[in-house]
Amino acid sequence: MIKCPSNKKKITENYTLGIADVLLVYSMLSPVILLIIGAQIKLVPNLFRTLIVLLGPGILAGVIYFKVFGIQVLKRSKWIILCMLLFTLVIFLSSIKHIDTELTRESLKFFIGYCLFGFCLGTISNMSIVRSKRFNLIWIVFITGFLIYAFYDQWPVINQRFYLTGFENANIVNNAQTGFLFYFFALCVLFKFHASMKIIEKIVIITLLIACSIIGFYTGSRTTFFGFLISFVLYLFYYSHVKLMKIYPTILVCLIIVISCVLLPNVNKSIKARYVKTFEDVKKITRNLISNDSFPDSVDIRLQIWKDALNKFKKNPALGSGFGISYHDKISGGTWVHPHNIILEILTELGIVGFCIFLILFGLIFAKAFLIFKQTSGTDRLTFFFYPLSLLFFFIYSSLHTDLSTEYFKWYFAGIIAGFDTAG
Repeated sequence: MIKCPSNKKKITENYTLGIADVLLVYSMLSPVILLIIGAQIKLVPNLFRTLIVLLGPGILAGVIYFKVFGIQVLKRSKWIILCMLLFTLVIFLSSIKHIDTELTRESLKFFIGYCLFGFCLGTISNMSIVRSKRFNLIWIVFITGFLIYAFYDQWPVINQRFYLTGFENANIVNNAQTGFLFYFFALCVLFKFHASMKIIEKIVIITLLIACSIIGFYTGSRTTFFGFLISFVLYLFYYSHVKLMKIYPTILVCLIIVISCVLLPNVNKSIKARYVKTFEDVKKITRNLISNDSFPDSVDIRLQIWKDALNKFKKNPALGSGFGISYHDKISGGTWVHPHNIILEILTELGIVGFCIFLILFGLIFAKAFLIFKQTSGTDRLTFFFYPLSLLFFFIYSSLHTDLSTEYFKWYFAGIIAGFDTAG
């Protein structure tokens, strides 16, 4: 039987988009992959490294998306794109104040190369429900590769002590970012679970989920843990509603299983103490942020730079103090490149004007997500739920970690939601 040209073209287009989707996932992970390669082979920062390892695959994916979809996605998401351009303009204008400093130039470079590029690539990808299922499978392949590398790299620690104590040699990336990455991997695995039909597939998915959760728990921050826990519970609520129609028993059983698998393998006292201390820190943060007293030495360093950020915001609340400024700790004399809080950072550096544009931008994105949610049903709705839930997880993480110019995962997923095609 001879296939007609239209079918042949459709098959070719499908394979081409598959390659582009692989490159899209690679682009999201490229900074981490670069660190892994750099730990094994010394790479000198230059144009070749930037194009081949970082931006090259993403640019190629963008070319493929444009060739297949054209500019229709830009018309469909024009208000979100306009807001993003306006937000970028505010960043450019605010960076003029300190453009002569290396920190501002580096922050601007990272925002353009990671965040703006990621948003644009995510938008023009024109993601759909059908491709989302393949997209999730691509993530599973990458996740498996990362897990193999993680266990291979840290096998002496695992073999000797039977639990992970953290990636001390930082071959992947520092602890907080490693935990964030593997908690996000666990979210990706969750959304493959509902599409798995065979028992063996579900067993593999549960194994991957437990492995990613354990690595995230032992290496990640408390903020990331609670962000993942919130996302996990929201997923279970909706999964139970769509698939099982029994919400509370399922959630209880799944929580007991996962928490037991994470906590039971010989958790050491320091890790337990770190999570229990969270409740004490909440009281400490509340007390110190509303107080004008000096910080005692025992107070976490983050509280001190938050105080400095608030003081900078008060000096220029409307337009901010400029993009890419540093933050100081008067007690120890330290200088920090960001205040470890995305809201404080935007208010301090871009002012109320920049913060309002940021709120409008993500308000439109979450409104688009809600609209798509209403237009889909059943398992399709659960498939799409991966994107807004991941975006929520990234927001929780960035509330106490990273900075505006390097938290690129959030921008990729914001772009994917902005350009999502419900007809595809």
